[in-house]
Amino acid sequence: MNTLYGNKFSGNSYKVRLTCELLNIKYQWVEINILTQENRQPEFLRINSLGQVPVLQIEPVTCQLIANLLYY
Repeated sequence: MNTLYGNKFSGNSYKVRLTCELLNIKYQWVEINILTQENRQPEFLRINSLGQVPVLQIEPVTCQLIANLLYY
């Protein structure tokens, strides 16, 4: 299953989410609260060392940058 980590207030997270919806790509949404710095916790930094959202995991690939996500 594809996993999309993002924040509902992030424009870039919205772009990736919208693209997945338009292309009928199934994914599991994981909300990352950037206001409480959940994106800076060790668990999230193991997924994306930059601590940024969105992140799309399509096993075995992890896309971290918005341009790469939309292209992939």
